[in-house]
Amino acid sequence: MSFDFFTPRIGPHEVFYETLVLDVSDRRFAPFLRPPSNSHVRVYLDNVEIPRSGLYSFASLPFSRPEPYRIKKGVNDLLYLSIGFESPQMIQLVSGFVSARDMARDLQKKFPDLYVDVQERRTFFRSRTAARGTAFQFHDPRWTDTTSSLPTTARILAAYKTLGIIPGRAADGNFSSLDGRSRTIRRILFARISFSYLLRSLEMTRPSFKSIM
Repeated sequence: MSFDFFTPRIGPHEVFYETLVLDVSDRRFAPFLRPPSNSHVRVYLDNVEIPRSGLYSFASLPFSRPEPYRIKKGVNDLLYLSIGFESPQMIQLVSGFVSARDMARDLQKKFPDLYVDVQERRTFFRSRTAARGTAFQFHDPRWTDTTSSLPTTARILAAYKTLGIIPGRAADGNFSSLDGRSRTIRRILFARISFSYLLRSLEMTRPSFKSIM
């Protein structure tokens, strides 16, 4: 006679991270470097897990020009920025040959509702919370000053050119979600995916019971 039974002892768990890269030909997919042992995989976008309902990202926008920034008072020293649904405000920049770090420190004091820091020798802005829609925007002063006759218009546009900001550029939070069929054996399928600095998966294997006959 033969019979089956499970031992009370279980096998080990394995938990590890794997950095994912979106497929070049179809950016909805992120292939695994090796097939996962089962379908219990969690996906993280910038260290935040993507839930089944989807995930909104932080809105960020770097200056396209690297440091140092040559800011001259009365010439290229104004920013024109709005946060959320608030009216745009005009902010004066610190003058001189300004490093990205010093620029970030000064702007952080003037824009406490945003996070301002440095990345790759460039000052960048980021929303403090995940943004659904536009988080902040660098307004084009010519939207209201259609003749470009105001002195402030020239100063704002000159500052944008020095820092590398496209007039009217807005920073939006992007939406990412996993497709219902995404937990396949060799790749993750995204219904929507935002471009991000880091995309990772966390594979959690279940314990395996020993069967003895």
